[in-house]
Amino acid sequence: PSAGRAGAQPAPRGRRPRVRPAAIRLQKAMLATAVLVPALVFAAAGWWNRGEVLREGSDAVQRTATIMDEHTAKVLDTADLLLARVADRIAGLDDAQVATPATSAFLRAAIAPFEQFVSLWVSDANGRVLAGSQAWDPAVSLADRPFFQEQRERRAGGALVSAAFTGRATNLASFAISRRRIDAEEGFAGVIHVALSPDYFTRFFAEAAPPFRHAAGLFRADGSILARHPTAARPRDRLGPDSPLLLRMQRGEARGLIAETSTLDGRSRLYAFRKVGTWPVYVGFGADADALLDQWRSNLLAYGAVAAAAALTLLLVSVLALRRARAAQRQHRDQQ
Repeated sequence: PSAGRAGAQPAPRGRRPRVRPAAIRLQKAMLATAVLVPALVFAAAGWWNRGEVLREGSDAVQRTATIMDEHTAKVLDTADLLLARVADRIAGLDDAQVATPATSAFLRAAIAPFEQFVSLWVSDANGRVLAGSQAWDPAVSLADRPFFQEQRERRAGGALVSAAFTGRATNLASFAISRRRIDAEEGFAGVIHVALSPDYFTRFFAEAAPPFRHAAGLFRADGSILARHPTAARPRDRLGPDSPLLLRMQRGEARGLIAETSTLDGRSRLYAFRKVGTWPVYVGFGADADALLDQWRSNLLAYGAVAAAAALTLLLVSVLALRRARAAQRQHRDQQ
């Protein structure tokens, strides 16, 4: 019955099907999608990778701070054992018996295996050097050294960590671990101290650091800077009063991770810090925020290349499809 329907005309033989405007609009939408979808995938991948790179950077910062902490603890503990060894060696001796070439020879031999130690000294109650691992001027006195004065005034035993100074006999940058000498009546009899090399810690921090821009330091709990890498052109001897790291140390926090702008060089860093054992000393390792994102920027170039290739491929396919649709539409109009 449908064959006899009034008005039905068979399509002319050889004429192409009509291409409707909706098909053209669909092809244009595909053209836009060819650019938009790769761009969205690129943005999502870049955002995700940024978070991953920052997490990996944070892990690297904290691992490095832990390595610095463990190594520094070993060095300071070794210094304390060395002082105890010297104390045992001179126990029961008066100043005249300590002030002999044999004692100085013992001190030289005691520190010879350790590159982290600069010198080793024994002084009397007035700060006069009795024995040392280095040659010294007999007129030199330690009485004005803050660590000597602190040991003289304190009543308890135990080791102290000094601020940084320049050695008078060695003329080298140093900081000291000291112990109080006591006489037979438990009174103050002088100081035993070993001078440590900040350069040793600087070299170790450089070797332990990951291969991106960073800053590493060894600090007393009061903010005094004992060693730092990289060294500044105009070095400071302590952290600024508004330093976030100093504020954390003053609160007695043993470890942490903070984002800060350094008061030493003005750089923004992700900073991990650790308290070194029971010592009133902290290590800190900070990575430049820009340095952590360098890998992310490199990854963006790779992601961008893939996204551009995908977009170009889809764009070419869509353009070809759109051209065919328009050509078919023009041919349909010409045949009408």
